[in-house]
Amino acid sequence: MIRLKVLVFVVLAVLAILAFAATMITVRLCARLPSLHGRSESRAFIDTTDTALGRAIAARVAAHPGLSGVHALDEGRDALAARILLARAAERSIDAQYYIWHGDTAGTLLFDELRAAAQRGVRVRLLQDDNTTYGLDETLAALDAHPNIEVRLFNPFAIRWPRWVGYVADFPRLNRRMHNKSFTVDNQATIVGGRNVGDEYFGGGEGAGGFKTEVQHRGQ
Repeated sequence: MIRLKVLVFVVLAVLAILAFAATMITVRLCARLPSLHGRSESRAFIDTTDTALGRAIAARVAAHPGLSGVHALDEGRDALAARILLARAAERSIDAQYYIWHGDTAGTLLFDELRAAAQRGVRVRLLQDDNTTYGLDETLAALDAHPNIEVRLFNPFAIRWPRWVGYVADFPRLNRRMHNKSFTVDNQATIVGGRNVGDEYFGGGEGAGGFKTEVQHRGQ
C-alpha cells in the first residue's frame, strides 16, 4: 500500500511538472515582443554650443581645453534640484537612462519636467530598464505618445502581469538588465553616478539617506 501511494505521488508530481513546463513553453511561444522592423532611429545632437548651457560653459571650456568640469552631488535634494534645473534649461534635447524610476513624488516630478520640456519643443529620449516599471505602463505610454518624446524599454517583459511568469518562461533573457543612470541635457551637461529616480535616492521617503554619490559633468 505504501509503495502504491509513493508511486501515485511520483506520477502526479511528474505530470504536474510536465504540465507546468508545457504551460511555460506555450506562454513563451504566445507572448512575443513586437517586431523591431521599421523602428525609427535617432542620434544625440552634437551642434548644441549655441544653447544657453553651451554658452554658459563656453568660457570655462575654452580656458581648459581637453578637460572636463566635474561637480560632486553628495546631497539627495541637491541632486534632484540639479535635474529639475537642467530640464528647465534644456533647449534641444534631454537624454535620460535609468534602471529604476519610481512613480512616487520624485519620479512624478521628473516625469512632469520631461513632459514640460517636450511641450517647449525639446526632444526627449528616455531609455528605461523594464524590470522596475511595474505600474508605470500607462504613464510611460502617455509620455511616448507625445510627438517630442521617445520612450524605449530595455529588455522588456512581453507578459506585463504577473511579471514572475515572464521570468519563469524566459529567465535567460530577462535576467539581463541595464543599470545605466544618466541625465544629459543639450549634450552639454550630464549627471551620472549611483542614483536612480525615486524618493529614497533624493532624501525622501523610507530608506532615505546619503548612500549614493554622483557628479555633474560639463565639457569634454
